[in-house]
Amino acid sequence: MALSAAPIDVIVVGAGLTGLQAAVSLHNAGLRVLVLEGRDRVGGKTLSRGLEGAISDMGAAWINSTNQSKMFRLTQDFDLEAIEQNTHGNIVMHDLDGSVHMFPYGKTPKQEVEIGGVKDMIRMRDLFETLCQKIDIYDPNHLSSLEALGGVDYDQMSMKGFVEFHKGGETAMCTVTIWTRAMLGVEPGEISALWFLRYCKAGGGLMQMRSDRKDGGQFLRIAEGTQSFSKGLASSLLADSISLNSPVTDINDIGTSVVVSTKNKTYRAKHVVLSLPTTLYNTIQFSPPLPDNKSKLATRTIHGNTSKVFLSYATPWWRDLGSCGLTQSLKGLVAVTRDTSNDTKGHFSLLCFLVGDPGRRWSLLSPPERRAAVETHIKALYQPIFAKKGKGQKVPALKGYTEQIWSNEVFSGGCPCPAFPPGLMSEVGGEIGNSVGNLFFVGTETASKWRGYMEGAVRSGERGAEEVIKSLRNEPARL
Repeated sequence: MALSAAPIDVIVVGAGLTGLQAAVSLHNAGLRVLVLEGRDRVGGKTLSRGLEGAISDMGAAWINSTNQSKMFRLTQDFDLEAIEQNTHGNIVMHDLDGSVHMFPYGKTPKQEVEIGGVKDMIRMRDLFETLCQKIDIYDPNHLSSLEALGGVDYDQMSMKGFVEFHKGGETAMCTVTIWTRAMLGVEPGEISALWFLRYCKAGGGLMQMRSDRKDGGQFLRIAEGTQSFSKGLASSLLADSISLNSPVTDINDIGTSVVVSTKNKTYRAKHVVLSLPTTLYNTIQFSPPLPDNKSKLATRTIHGNTSKVFLSYATPWWRDLGSCGLTQSLKGLVAVTRDTSNDTKGHFSLLCFLVGDPGRRWSLLSPPERRAAVETHIKALYQPIFAKKGKGQKVPALKGYTEQIWSNEVFSGGCPCPAFPPGLMSEVGGEIGNSVGNLFFVGTETASKWRGYMEGAVRSGERGAEEVIKSLRNEPARL
């Protein structure tokens, strides 16, 4: 295969938000950059799709204006419109026995099926938040976390084990299940409790990450869609700087340079920035092979099962029932829903998260079966509320439907980011973001702030670019 003659300083593998930010930072430093992307589009897990007159974000969707400075800056740079997430009204709770009740956003449920269940859930939530805030997110040393958390080795237990260790009941366990499913697409038994504590601390804490209000992880949506961030960054590069439909097959670090091969072309550069999930490292043949700890990340991290379904309607009928559109299901198919309307465009929709094991089973159904299952769940949530309010109405018919199953995306493998199973942090520590030779590793899962979010993705891209620049200048990178 012929070697490309074009001079390249840095090759970036992956044209998601992280890779594009790394490429822009390197380009702005005067370096010659080539971005290789396996898909036929830029954006990675930012994917915006039209639905009934508005844009629906099938992947990453939210930012905020207070503690996500990188994303809010990009919102201003690209002149994008931010929409506040609706929290006016009640949350609909789908309880353990299938019953439905409502309580105000920002409050806790008053009704319960399990005696003492709500009080126990609050105890578990507050305990987790307290432990989370004790962690130094900038110190990856497992022993430091062990000391900060009172000597309990939370890396050796899962989040399911965490609830059992602290004697939580069924309501507490089901609530924690909503956290891990909705936030990562995984079951509580699959991930390290320490890793999840650290994940939440990176977003300011569990309460902040779960919040849909100011400072929270789900405060602002983008009217034009979050893929606009990726497209905006891509437009900042030279016209021939991005090669789509170019999945990388081989990376050979020969010391003085790196040779990167796709199916049809081979390139040489001084450095390579790898912007792909750890779970996809094994799709590339590395020479020399990656060190053991990097290989463990490739084989043992877990990319969650996350699917998103948007249901659009002629009116925001749930608001007439006093609901803000946020629902939580302790036992049902759809873990969480949110109001994703754009009122100024006359677009009214609910977003449904199909995640973890229920989402995995749902994804195996036929398209008509998948749609019917989601509609059935929405009716199970809201039809009892229509009845309680003495309204003879039914859940209205859909105007539009669209879905995205991220586990089917070859170049993502899941969403939002890889998670650690019990015990892995103790083995690899902070290895996830460390460079190897001329290879630099980035991705939202490597970020110290807002890991798993777009903010973490952009920060990670900037960090990787800085490391490359300092390496080229033979300067030590900042700690």
